[in-house]
Amino acid sequence: METGAEEAGALCGELEAALAGQHAAINDISGGQAAFRLRGPEARTMLSKGCTLDLHPQEFAPGQCARTGLARATVLLACIDEAPTFTLIVGRSLADYLCRWLAR
Repeated sequence: METGAEEAGALCGELEAALAGQHAAINDISGGQAAFRLRGPEARTMLSKGCTLDLHPQEFAPGQCARTGLARATVLLACIDEAPTFTLIVGRSLADYLCRWLAR
């Protein structure tokens, strides 16, 4: 689920209410992450150059996600649709590096 910054607080509140009485903790860690969106017919090919996952559409289809290495960064990689569109979530400290790697 993706949310905007203004929705994050409300979502945390809803989760806290839903989990009341349970042994659970809700923490918003979105400030430490950066997200990239990569789309197009060559997206799988580009990602394959730095990722060991099998990104063939039959193996990594829309709706799937995995934590993996991409170049020298650890990312959460999600396949969004058949375009294909991918969301990459990386720690903020590695965002500049990953942006430069993607741009090469």
